[in-house]
Amino acid sequence: MIWVEIILLAAVGAAGIMEPIKKKWWKELVVYIVIFLLGSVLLMLQTAGIKLPYLIDEVSKFFKIVLHLSYD
Repeated sequence: MIWVEIILLAAVGAAGIMEPIKKKWWKELVVYIVIFLLGSVLLMLQTAGIKLPYLIDEVSKFFKIVLHLSYD
């Protein structure tokens, strides 16, 4: 099952990379690759049955402390 996901991720990743390479958008390409790899790793961990932490509290702290935003 995980091999099917890896093949699909590779196909989607290759399709998403072609446009920034053609237009030489290197910064956007790096951001895309980082986000894509992070999502891929999280997907594989979740598929393997590894319990992932719930991060909404840390994200809320980041918004409140660093960005001075409050959603109360």
